[in-house]
Amino acid sequence: AGSGGDKTETTRYGVSGTWRNWFVEASLASGGETSGTLVPDGAFLSNLGLANGSGSALRGGYLHTFVIDGNWNGNIGGCLAYETMDYDLRATVYTRQGSVVAPVAEGEEGTAESGATYTFENYEDEVEMSELSMTFIGGIDYTSEFWGVGVYFTLDLYTDTSFSGAVAVRDESFDLSAERTHPIGVAASAWYSPFADYLVAASASTGAETAIRVAFGKFF
Repeated sequence: AGSGGDKTETTRYGVSGTWRNWFVEASLASGGETSGTLVPDGAFLSNLGLANGSGSALRGGYLHTFVIDGNWNGNIGGCLAYETMDYDLRATVYTRQGSVVAPVAEGEEGTAESGATYTFENYEDEVEMSELSMTFIGGIDYTSEFWGVGVYFTLDLYTDTSFSGAVAVRDESFDLSAERTHPIGVAASAWYSPFADYLVAASASTGAETAIRVAFGKFF
């Protein structure tokens, strides 16, 4: 049983575009790692974590906008996202090292006895984690000619997270599995257009995903 609420941390670089309320985003991820041990340390397994993560992500969706009053707008929609990451899985495990023979004492009858010896070893393997998710988005924003701000609420409607890989402890192999622990998120965003047709933007979110994002864009 894992330690609920452990986080994976990554840095993403990508591009995004919006056209008539449709949006799409593609990104590459690097530096992925877990912030702590994935299961409580025990007698046979400790320091289980993921490191050196890299991968890619693709998300897209639709956000319907309607006027509330003046420059105030309401937004409602959703997005579909897929992400795949490769990690180095590392742990300290109680590992079988082979057999040991206990000799029969001289002058005694009988057969030699054999058994396995175990020792603590550093374990490392490559694993892949993929996630498919569908998210509801709702919020409000204020948009003028040169700047805008918004606050958005997100709700994970469906998430499927899978691992390919396992950790070997003693004489057994244990598969890995994971699920999100926080389905609800809140995000705030702002953009400013200091020059004609260009803009800078930033956003921060917490809950289902804690993130800080900065961007540079162009109007077409």
